[in-house]
Amino acid sequence: MSTRESHAPGTPSWLDLATTDMEGAKAFYGALFGWEFFTEPDPEAGGYTMAMLDGKAAAAMMPQPQDMIDMGIPPCWNIYATVEDLDATVATVEAIGSEVVNEPGAFTWAELQTNDQAGAAEFYGKVLGITSEAMDMGDMGSMLVLKAGENDVATAMDLMMDGVPPHWGAYFGVADTDAKVAQVTELGGSVLAPPMDIPPGRMAVLADPAGAVFSIIALAG
Repeated sequence: MSTRESHAPGTPSWLDLATTDMEGAKAFYGALFGWEFFTEPDPEAGGYTMAMLDGKAAAAMMPQPQDMIDMGIPPCWNIYATVEDLDATVATVEAIGSEVVNEPGAFTWAELQTNDQAGAAEFYGKVLGITSEAMDMGDMGSMLVLKAGENDVATAMDLMMDGVPPHWGAYFGVADTDAKVAQVTELGGSVLAPPMDIPPGRMAVLADPAGAVFSIIALAG
């Protein structure tokens, strides 16, 4: 299992789900990824719940704040990056990171879809201290590989669908993409982009029953 005790600054290192249906999310993701859950008992934690994979912290979920609901924001996955100076970066969460990554059921990759790759590279370079390299994707155009030091930590690509605002997307590892897609539909989720082969592996874009979008990928090799 790929475990982590720390994450280099600039690395997307933690993610949590804001959802309107906590019990439904536990049932869905527990069956899909094999997660077990622990809810922080302190009332001030607001029901923040850790998702554990083989005893390691893989992700978390929380009731969606009412102000997000009032703004029309649907249930969503939020991605956080490790930074050296939390106050200077104006971060709003504790410096926590996933203890398990790059395994079936664990956070594997972060991808930014944007209408301004150059602007995104400049912004995240200043905020997170990361660099970027352009990659030719053929018919799909170009993509930026975001790097923390020598390590590839995320990608940025052009928006794939009209009418969708720029957003970060989370990828979870799976052993068999097609089998998981079938399971998602059985569990009441939906398929937004069917399984397809890309250089890193076979992926699909999905949504849970509450509408939160996420991707899965079976890494090649």
